[in-house]
Amino acid sequence: MISGIIGHWVPIILILLIISFALGDNPLWRFAETIAIGAGLGNSFVYEMNVVQRTALTPLMNGKFIMILPLLFGLILYCRFVPKYDWVSRYGFIWIIAGTLGVGVGSIFQGTILPGLIETIKIVGPTPIDTMWKILQLFIFVTTWSYFIFTKPHTGILGKSSRIGRIWMMMALGVGYSTIVEQYSYLVIERIWFILDAVGLI
Repeated sequence: MISGIIGHWVPIILILLIISFALGDNPLWRFAETIAIGAGLGNSFVYEMNVVQRTALTPLMNGKFIMILPLLFGLILYCRFVPKYDWVSRYGFIWIIAGTLGVGVGSIFQGTILPGLIETIKIVGPTPIDTMWKILQLFIFVTTWSYFIFTKPHTGILGKSSRIGRIWMMMALGVGYSTIVEQYSYLVIERIWFILDAVGLI
């Protein structure tokens, strides 16, 4: 009974406290913010510890001694808190950055950039409408790409192409921004609907 009441009213109160930020910074908002950050950090800590145990400690206990290397590089990151040995932590950051760039850039190129370039180069589509859209796609790609040519002055054909490319980029950014606003507006409406339904007004 008590757990049901807590689970029912605590989300409503926290939502109202967070919405109070619309009236300006206030102690109620800071209280809700602290709870959200603390709960998020606590959940992340427990999750990451489970990941370490599942992917490193358990295989290490089962005889995969190679897993001691990632554990070692992870532990030396804490040398950052010791001024005398903070330089040691750089070796851990090196592996994190190098691994992230190597895997991330390779995945993005193979999964996004390269397929996009291949589809852009394919001008002829199965129908005339598809062919028209592919030609437009190629035109957008070339003009947008020309905007980032900084080795030559943007004059003449390059200047006109770069200005057209800037228009395409502004249109894309506008659509992206409106999509983000729509998503957050939906979240706000959904939370307000949740509160009205919880108090029995709808």
